[in-house]
Amino acid sequence: MDFNSAARNRRFHRGGAAGRRAAESPASQRPPQTATPQSYPPEQVQAGQARFGAQCGFCHGHDTAGGETGSDLTRSALVAEDVRGDKIGPMVRAGRADKGMPPFDLSDADLGAIVAFIHDQKTKAEFLGGGRRS
Repeated sequence: MDFNSAARNRRFHRGGAAGRRAAESPASQRPPQTATPQSYPPEQVQAGQARFGAQCGFCHGHDTAGGETGSDLTRSALVAEDVRGDKIGPMVRAGRADKGMPPFDLSDADLGAIVAFIHDQKTKAEFLGGGRRS
């Protein structure tokens, strides 16, 4: 093989891989799967829905699937790795100044209810193949 055809092959292969990556939009990528799906009492999920709507829904959308400024929590690796609030709780309490998220001072019960709602929504999103639930 001469140098020119080897260079042409490299350009073709690089372009092909880049083209495949460009075709995969974030919306078409599957969210990280929860290691162990978590279930919560329906009344805790309902309380969490109300609390989430009041505290988090403005940014993350009323159904956790993202808003104008907040990420889609059903596709969040942090949520997928969370076990009963061990990752979500510290994040909510500390905030993420780098992302514009303020810290929230919530009771353990309110935070637990929000965690329950987020996990319930993630489970629904996984069941629906990552689609919006509303």
